[in-house]
Amino acid sequence: MKVRAFISAVGIAVAASSFAAAGARAEVRVEALDPPLPLTIVGWTAFDPNSSEGLDTTGIAFSNALYDGYRELSVERRAAPDPKDGELFNHKARTAARRSSVLPDWPSDRELSEEDQSVFHSALHFMLGAFDRGGREVAPQDAATAQVSYDCWIEAAEWGREDDIKRCRQAFWDAMNAVSAAADYELTDVDFEPRMAPQAAAVVPALEGYLVYFEWDSTAVTPAGQAALQESIRAAEANPDASVALIGHADRSGDVGYNQGLSERRALVVIEAMDDAGIARARISWDAVGESQPLVPTADGVREQGNRVVEVDLL
Repeated sequence: MKVRAFISAVGIAVAASSFAAAGARAEVRVEALDPPLPLTIVGWTAFDPNSSEGLDTTGIAFSNALYDGYRELSVERRAAPDPKDGELFNHKARTAARRSSVLPDWPSDRELSEEDQSVFHSALHFMLGAFDRGGREVAPQDAATAQVSYDCWIEAAEWGREDDIKRCRQAFWDAMNAVSAAADYELTDVDFEPRMAPQAAAVVPALEGYLVYFEWDSTAVTPAGQAALQESIRAAEANPDASVALIGHADRSGDVGYNQGLSERRALVVIEAMDDAGIARARISWDAVGESQPLVPTADGVREQGNRVVEVDLL
């Protein structure tokens, strides 16, 4: 695990040395704090794995659900050989109970392979995008489940626990399906009487833009990209008069000419998917720009998930 902010308790560990020889584990309560802080001593290091137990939650529904989720995850992880993650999730639970902002782990916070970094960047982008569209407000329990499951998944991936990876990943995508559906549709499901002169033309709202992400050096759509592609298809079906504009991109990790062709093939993948879904080709216009117009500026030769993408705009 990379550097994180943990409790510095060298003095406490020394004081508890009679209870915890190297490699042993003991429980200590620091009564000077209010409320008293229970610590776990492992070897010569003190951890705070369970101080979130029994806290009152009086925040918004999303924060309260985060507290429950992170507290349960902390319980799962505190018995692990390395209790740092139990402490991390305990801290997130305490923070949620205090009605403060709690962020999911960033992929760079974890020791992951380059492939896993790409996967988690896509998943994180998809989740935060749904949150920005109101997902935390319209589906607070599902949104909290998604965030906690994401952290569970990325922590399990760092340690290579395959059973936890599968369980947490499935929980994440199940929750995100519910959040995304709520964010896309429930916020617009409002009945109202228009207050305008009868002769005035109705204002057409701006339509959504989508980012369909692809694997590195590939025309295979990532899981997050597949979700965005399906959302864009549903939006195109719901707005039959809208035209669909696509722009294919590639990152800067290969030859310029090769990347141009790769961005074209990626755009065609999206076109074929829309065609298969019944979106008329006449509605679709497209372009491909290779690595010449990166959405995320990088140096030449850098692999960047944010540039392995096809932009989909409904106009």
